[in-house]
Amino acid sequence: MKRKYNPLLVGIIIAIVVFIYMAGPIDFLPDFISGFGQIDDGLVLLLGLIAEIANVFLGMNLAPARETANEQKETYAEQAYGEYREI
Repeated sequence: MKRKYNPLLVGIIIAIVVFIYMAGPIDFLPDFISGFGQIDDGLVLLLGLIAEIANVFLGMNLAPARETANEQKETYAEQAYGEYREI
């Protein structure tokens, strides 16, 4: 059985994981190291943002757009070359 992709659930999970890391006391680089402590926080935020953007694009239903594009391609081909006939 094939499971459906749920972008809302994935987005919520990504946001929760990023929030827990940012709010938690454990870091890859401790914050008391001047300058370097904030780098890992920034990287986690950046990766979370990239993951959310990718999640939006993966969650898009592109099937109707593909069907429309294929229909338009066939219509344009018929107008330009006439009806396609196999010889």
